[in-house]
Amino acid sequence: MSKKLSVDLRDIAKAAEEEVLASKLEETSSTTAERYPLTAREVAISLEYQAPDGVDYSADITSIILDGDARQAKTRVLAQLTRGLNPDNLGAEDRYRAEALSRLVTQVKDAPEWLLNFAAEDLELLVYVTGLLVEHETRYFRGNTTKSKEGEGAGRVRATIPAFNETPAPLS
Repeated sequence: MSKKLSVDLRDIAKAAEEEVLASKLEETSSTTAERYPLTAREVAISLEYQAPDGVDYSADITSIILDGDARQAKTRVLAQLTRGLNPDNLGAEDRYRAEALSRLVTQVKDAPEWLLNFAAEDLELLVYVTGLLVEHETRYFRGNTTKSKEGEGAGRVRATIPAFNETPAPLS
């Protein structure tokens, strides 16, 4: 007497689906790299300044990451600050001052009048605020990078070109 094997196709299908799902979860968890925290496109900065006129100024300013149009506006501000001169023909300090002021007026939303006035005169204030603005921009663009296995930041922009890895055939 032979036994009839009973196979429940539904149980087989369900088991297969569970195996596939488990495989996907394992693959996702092992290939998803840890990312650094994101930095907001707009950040608030509390700024205090002891002015040479004896007054202490303070303000909460907002740094915004420049989009393509705002970067073009920054370039136009630079051209106006140099009064049409090629910035490359300026001395290092004058060029830095013009570049930094153009960044300040385009990257800080609604900058207070005192900040604009004193930053145009006081290089220390201008350098300090520009450093904060550049740091914001740097953190914004690096904020979504992945961490390498060694815990360091992996490159944000990466490419692989297999043809460059091929060894050229020897010339005969």
